[in-house]
Amino acid sequence: MAKISVALCTYNGARFLNEQLRSILEQTHPVDEIVVSDDGSTDSTMNLLHEWQTRYPQHIFVHQNPVNLKSNANFEQTLQRCTGDFLFLADQDDAWHPEKVQRFMETFAQYPETEALFSDGSFMDDQGNSLHEPLSLWESVRFFPENPHNPDALLHSLLFNANFLTGATLCLRKESLKHALPFRTGKGFLHDEWLAFIFAHRQTLRAIPERLIQYRLHGQQQVGVSKINDAVQVRQEKYDYQQLVLGQREPRTLNDYKTKAKTYFNQYEKYLFLYRAHALDAFKSVSDTLKNQYLQADQAMKRNNFLAYTVLKLVDRFKGKRQLHH
Repeated sequence: MAKISVALCTYNGARFLNEQLRSILEQTHPVDEIVVSDDGSTDSTMNLLHEWQTRYPQHIFVHQNPVNLKSNANFEQTLQRCTGDFLFLADQDDAWHPEKVQRFMETFAQYPETEALFSDGSFMDDQGNSLHEPLSLWESVRFFPENPHNPDALLHSLLFNANFLTGATLCLRKESLKHALPFRTGKGFLHDEWLAFIFAHRQTLRAIPERLIQYRLHGQQQVGVSKINDAVQVRQEKYDYQQLVLGQREPRTLNDYKTKAKTYFNQYEKYLFLYRAHALDAFKSVSDTLKNQYLQADQAMKRNNFLAYTVLKLVDRFKGKRQLHH
């Protein structure tokens, strides 16, 4: 039977850590090891971890970093410490549904060419109460997949819409980790988006359209989804946004044209920055594609309303916004 590892990163997470560890250890398909890397906690996190390690010495292995590495580097080293065949990423403040590991293993077996899988999730508050129904974790980041098992569609959505993968929902094959090391990250481009990019680009990423974690919203998160006021309204707005930028509906207003052009330009700048930082050819290819899409959207806006377009371009030039790099 395949060995299951969990890469859990902690930092001042004592408040929610017990619930997360319990949810991982109570899976219907058991995990074999939980490899924890603490990033220099100053609360009681380490005490709690040592208590759990004493209770489960064959399952829980704890390391504390001598210096604070932040989440990107911490997850990179934690994944490398794992010895399992399948590596699950885990945050300290969420909770797993009991059947999460089982559903992932079933899906890996169904699609053996898959190197990385991620799922949807639901929201909860500090006390573990459900939040923002009917909005899901995917929908909160503008991800409404028509075919979650289509790698081409996943890559298209990642590049032309936004990152949809929350690291806490991800599992990858240990043997495939070599393709993602070292992590190439940058401002606004974290380890989860890097992993989404590398496996979507390799055509080996799939999604499980089930809410298999409870993603906690609270004031102490290092990174994560912002708080939401009106879930139903947000859900519709984000669905409309996805339809627009993925070309599933035509622009209807000047704001639609602006939104489409701005989205493509921002994605182009992000990948161009990553190419310049890491000299990875895949980043260059993607940035060129996004640049062409931006130019097409920009010209469509010009044709739709030349006067408003001219004013907008003058304002952008004055403010130094959306200026193409040569």
